Amino acid sequence: DADFVLFAYLLALGRFAYLANAMDSGGAFQGMGASREALVSLLIEPAFFIIMGSLALLTGNSSFNDIMYNFHSDGINGVIMGLLTAFVLFNLLIAETGRVPVDDPTTHLELTMVHEGMLLDNCGFDLALMQINNLLKFSIFGALIATCVIPQSIGATSYLLLFVGMQLLCAVIIGGMESFRPRYSMLKNPSYMIAVSAIAFIAFLAAVAMEVI
Repeated sequence: DADFVLFAYLLALGRFAYLANAMDSGGAFQGMGASREALVSLLIEPAFFIIMGSLALLTGNSSFNDIMYNFHSDGINGVIMGLLTAFVLFNLLIAETGRVPVDDPTTHLELTMVHEGMLLDNCGFDLALMQINNLLKFSIFGALIATCVIPQSIGATSYLLLFVGMQLLCAVIIGGMESFRPRYSMLKNPSYMIAVSAIAFIAFLAAVAMEVI
């Protein structure tokens, strides 16, 4: 029960390892990146718990497996909740993996780095593990988005094809955003992440309304 809490803090444990590595290097830019990463995680975490609490309320279950199995994205109510959940999870994906507009993985200016700033003193096998970790988080959130959007009533083959298609779509959207829009300034990031939590709270109110009606 409530294993989505365990999921969130397993992600937080991985982030702690990142922060500890950055602080251990003793570099100013690494410490600055670690400080910003901690702020990002602090501001974005409520959105995840609010949206998962909304789905738990809507389905009457508290385990990840039961929530996703019993959540149906068909019908008007399901479509509304599915889109709101997918939107919040997509923005969580952006924040968790350090993509535009929260961070720019291709920047070469240390003063504006967040996630990449923590990796400056790493190379070889250690750097590869950190990059793989980031790609795994991308895939995990892509899988959650796909599960919330794809109807459960379709066949297994169609579901698998749509699941892979949703993962590719997430990658294409991220690539498009990074090609055509700039990153936010550091002062705008908190407002952006608080807005994501506000949208998650709107989804919670929608779930409450659906339960009452």
